[in-house]
Amino acid sequence: MARRKKKAGPLGSLLKMIGIGRPKKKQTRDVGPPVEFTPTKGRTAEPKPEWTAYGEKYAYGREPAEELMRRAVAVKADEITIRSGAHGVEVTCKAEGETHSLATLDPETAKGLMAVLKVAAGVNPAEPRKPQHGFFTAVVGASKWEMRLQSSGSSSGEKIILRLRNEKEPVRKIEDLGFTDKQLERLKEVLAKPGGMTLIGGPPGSGRSVTLQACMAAVDPFLHEINLIESVSDRRYDTVHQIALDSPGSPSMAEAIKSTRRTKQPDVIVVDEIADAQTAGVLCEFVDDEHRVLGTLRGSDTLSVLNKLLEFKVDRDKLAHALQAITAQRLVRKLCQSCKQEYRPNSDSLRRAGLSSSRAGTMYRPGVPDPETQVVCAECEGRGYKGQMAIFETLFITDPVRELIASGGAMSQIRMAAKAGGSLISFSDAALRQGMAGLTTLEEIGKVLADRKSFRPKIRAPQISGLGLAS
Repeated sequence: MARRKKKAGPLGSLLKMIGIGRPKKKQTRDVGPPVEFTPTKGRTAEPKPEWTAYGEKYAYGREPAEELMRRAVAVKADEITIRSGAHGVEVTCKAEGETHSLATLDPETAKGLMAVLKVAAGVNPAEPRKPQHGFFTAVVGASKWEMRLQSSGSSSGEKIILRLRNEKEPVRKIEDLGFTDKQLERLKEVLAKPGGMTLIGGPPGSGRSVTLQACMAAVDPFLHEINLIESVSDRRYDTVHQIALDSPGSPSMAEAIKSTRRTKQPDVIVVDEIADAQTAGVLCEFVDDEHRVLGTLRGSDTLSVLNKLLEFKVDRDKLAHALQAITAQRLVRKLCQSCKQEYRPNSDSLRRAGLSSSRAGTMYRPGVPDPETQVVCAECEGRGYKGQMAIFETLFITDPVRELIASGGAMSQIRMAAKAGGSLISFSDAALRQGMAGLTTLEEIGKVLADRKSFRPKIRAPQISGLGLAS
């Protein structure tokens, strides 16, 4: 009688599906560089025994978690999103401003993956609803990545966002962010002054924190006492006193500013976001000719940032005296400098991008493979773009603008005065200059200047294989 083949159970089938079976023969599949998850010193919470036990129950999620990190690092991702939906659990990542689809997971596999990541970050893996955040370190081959995990629940299920930062990535310099020469010259003059308030505006995901770090780095920490107050701390600085408000019982931002003024007596206070009237008011009181503030606000442009401060009912006289500069920004893809091609856009293309044909000259676009050999650019691997940069709008506060702020002038009056005096360099002006310099394309400029979906590049999000999961 023939011996019946034993049928694999649910776990065995799952392990086989994701390639973690126990083959009799030695595996020859190249799984890529080794991956290790370790606690981040001083930041990863000590896991409770029941959390560890829960993680061990879903230990099969370890391999897909490791492969997820390999794929994310390979495409230079800076953010991973795991989101439950009607058709499974979608895993996507953002790399150089583009969203890539990594995989669609079945619920059980996703549960194991999420459990492994949450245990690594020191948060409760069995809590799918309440917002949680934590930190851990992922070592992928020779590279080390600082990981910040945020989890939350929704009507469709759990969502996890992972933000990645290479441990060796230096703080950017303001010269490398995307300011035009004129903007950069004026901003350096402002940052060289011992006092005043400089604000950085933009929507979430526009790179405000990178610009804030660069502006802070432009202040000499050996000549000035710098205090950085953050809602959540993503990076450690050796020469800056840092206060993170991300633990239970932390004071409010305004209370933390008052406390640091009393105890540390800083020359410069840096805040990651001014989100309420009390914080704005305390900062305006701190600023004078010898004390500086750097901070960010959410806003679509420089005047919307100014208007938001006024909506907080900040004292107009104090605000007018404190303000030195406001910047606002949007991220665009940066053209590959090795294969870009120059051309002369027609007036219709310029109009759809929100630019005047009378001012535009030669522009640039991504290179295309050689028609005979079909060889792609080795520098950008045929994508035509390499990296990201910001397009900035800048408002430098001159005496006429200061007087209008103090006297209750309308935003339209402030804009006209700033434009007439040359202290407002608009998104349009900056984008045109950077496009003609060959740093970005007309399509990317169109994203900044107009919300026209029909104009945005039709780029299909590629499927990145290698997770060994159902896709």
